[in-house]
Formats: sequence, structure tokens, C-alpha cells
Amino acid sequence: MKKSKSPEIIRVILAIGLGLAMIFHPVASQTLLEKLFGWLALIGGTIMYIESYRKRFTYNLWYFWILEGMVHWTAGLFLLAYPSISLSGFLLVLGLWAFAMGMLLLGHYLTLRNSRRNNNNMLIRSILSFLAGILIIFSPFDTDVATTVFLGAFILLYGISSGVVLLKVTK
Repeated sequence: MKKSKSPEIIRVILAIGLGLAMIFHPVASQTLLEKLFGWLALIGGTIMYIESYRKRFTYNLWYFWILEGMVHWTAGLFLLAYPSISLSGFLLVLGLWAFAMGMLLLGHYLTLRNSRRNNNNMLIRSILSFLAGILIIFSPFDTDVATTVFLGAFILLYGISSGVVLLKVTK
């Protein structure tokens, strides 16, 4: 039975679309970011929980997906529970989320580095997430618009790299 890639494809398309919107329309996209990220985090966390449950007997490191799902759900619930936090508070949550995801992906990469699979894409995504988290948390940008554009670029790169992984897996 062939596994459906629909949830992953939807996640890649949403990430690329959101990244482009944030780059080209940063001011307008700021008003939608909190709710959209909250729902995306919940959907992403749910996908990770489902995948970890499905792979628990066939994939030794399925528990990384549970941890990733927990990070997604925590960020998503916080963003949906407090929709009126300021943009700087929102960016702090996103920065912490990206930092945590970078650490989890790095741990997953280090665990798999001796396997026969090429996991360089996972290493690149972990470094991107980690660096984005640090940059967002310490906010070296002068304006919220610059931060939104930077965040959009990160999401766009993350979506593209996830799409590349998806294409490699489906071959």
C-alpha cells in the first residue's frame, strides 16, 4: 500500500506561500501571522503525532516526531490562546519555536549520521531553524517589517528544503 504524501505536500505549499506573502507584503501579513502560525503549528504537530504512531514499529527514532509534535502544539496553542500579544511577543514565541525545532532536528541528524541515508538536508534545516531562532529572539533588526521579511525568507527556505526532501522520498 502506497503512503499518501498529501499532508506533507500541503505543508510545503503553505510554507512557501506564507514565506512569499511575508516577503512581498510584510505589513499586511503581520495581522494574520499569529492565528495562521497557531493553526499551522497545530496541523504540523498533529501530522507529527500521526506519523510517529504509524511508524512506531518500523522506525527506531519515531519518538523524535513526538517531541517535534509537542513543540508544534505548544507554540500553536500559545499563539491561539493569546491572539492579542504584541508583535514582539509573537516573534519571541516564533524564535523559541524555531530554536527548539533546530535543536530537535540537529539531535535527529546526529542520531542518524552514521546511517546509510543522506541526511544533509536535515542538517541544513536544523542550522536554518537554529539560526533563525537566535536571530528572531535577539532581534537585530530595527523594524518589525524587516523582521517579518527575514522570517518570511526563513519560512520560504524551510518550505523549499522540505519540498526537496519530499521529492527525494517519493522517488
